[in-house]
Amino acid sequence: MSGVQRYVFLSEISKFMIKNIIFDLGGVLLEIYPERSIMAFKSLLSNDKKNFDAFFLAEKIFEKMEIISDCSDFFASSMNSQLQKPLSNEQIFEYWNLLLGDFIPETIEAVQKLKSNYRLFLLSNTNNLHFDVYSSKFLQEFGFDMCELFEQCYFSHKIGLRKPDLAIFHKVLNENNLVARETLFLDDMTYNREAAEQLFIQTLPFTTNDRVTLLPEFRALIGE
Repeated sequence: MSGVQRYVFLSEISKFMIKNIIFDLGGVLLEIYPERSIMAFKSLLSNDKKNFDAFFLAEKIFEKMEIISDCSDFFASSMNSQLQKPLSNEQIFEYWNLLLGDFIPETIEAVQKLKSNYRLFLLSNTNNLHFDVYSSKFLQEFGFDMCELFEQCYFSHKIGLRKPDLAIFHKVLNENNLVARETLFLDDMTYNREAAEQLFIQTLPFTTNDRVTLLPEFRALIGE
């Protein structure tokens, strides 16, 4: 079943069957702007920008960061190997965290409303450098730990798995006894949604930093 077909299926029928909702974090609950970090680093390059892109693509730096419990030294050394003038770890981490935007209050509020009727989970590809910052930011802004919104939180760097690997979806489903067809997965990346759909998890299409609360199918789940 294609993404378009699944979207129609959810909007017409299966919203009444949904019992579980799995939320992505970046681009869904938290605004992200990767270009901010990329532009900051590229301004300090010693090599051609194409070589920089090729290096990170070939070495899969960002993918590796998301399955390492502490990627601090790995990321700093990888980045400094491409910069004209080496930076301290603290400077590199500051540039890296520029991509983190604000939490989306209306989406957080919607999650709180959904808690009484659905089992809620968080599934995020992330790294410890970002995790420390947005966890603290959420606590300061909302007054409670972010994971209190969910029955269980899954962070890639803590479990050694990342989307779109099917193993991470199997892990969430199996550990929580979730039926895939009764589960909605909200993620801004098409390839992550397509992976989930292989297991018959339902999805809704949208793009990074879109307000899921504006989707009529999502509002129907809230009862609005």
